[in-house]
Amino acid sequence: MGLGPADLAHLTCPLLVLHGTPDQVFLVENARALYTSAASPDKTWREWVDGDHCLYNHSLEKHTIVADWFADRLPGRIRQR
Repeated sequence: MGLGPADLAHLTCPLLVLHGTPDQVFLVENARALYTSAASPDKTWREWVDGDHCLYNHSLEKHTIVADWFADRLPGRIRQR
């Protein structure tokens, strides 16, 4: 069971995809296909050429990006950078 193109065509919520290119657990090709096929108008893609699975070797940067991404989408909140 997985998400197919028909499922992703209905995915319209904000989407954040963070991926390490050499990840062998969830291949970058699959992550790109998910990102590309998702119908969401609010999509963000970040890829690290040396990132391992779950980006453990970029933890601080990853967590900062995720926190900023969620903060940017809080209702009624405008972030200033």
